[in-house]
Amino acid sequence: MKTKKAQSEIITTVLIILLVLAAVVIVWQVVQGTVKKGGEAITAGSACIGLSLNIDTAANNTATSVKIRYTRGADNLGAISSVKILVVDSITGATYCSGSDLINLAGSLEQKEAILTGCPTAFVKGIKYIAKIAPLMEKNQCDVADSMEFTA
Repeated sequence: MKTKKAQSEIITTVLIILLVLAAVVIVWQVVQGTVKKGGEAITAGSACIGLSLNIDTAANNTATSVKIRYTRGADNLGAISSVKILVVDSITGATYCSGSDLINLAGSLEQKEAILTGCPTAFVKGIKYIAKIAPLMEKNQCDVADSMEFTA
């Protein structure tokens, strides 16, 4: 009788150990995925830290286009391959039109000019709009670097 009781205690202990190991493996898979995604996000975001890109002028070029002149600041973070340009209605905050300017701003203090065409409707005279610019660095879209308000 003692042998059966001893065997059941051993089997119970082994089953508990297997359950604990299974739980550890499951928790590790979740934690590992979260840590890996967080690390990739930090690496992607760090490419944009310290970047300086400034809008010098912004104005409507025609009834449905915007001309923006911008300058890269005195940073040495690598080439900016393109910039995303948004024009936002200052009253509602809605995006009025957007587009990209494929450029190569390799060095600091370079100045470029972009004309964003294809805005869906004509600019309303007297209404204020906000031009925003966001660079693309090392295949990572950075946050808005600068914005400027202009009146149509």
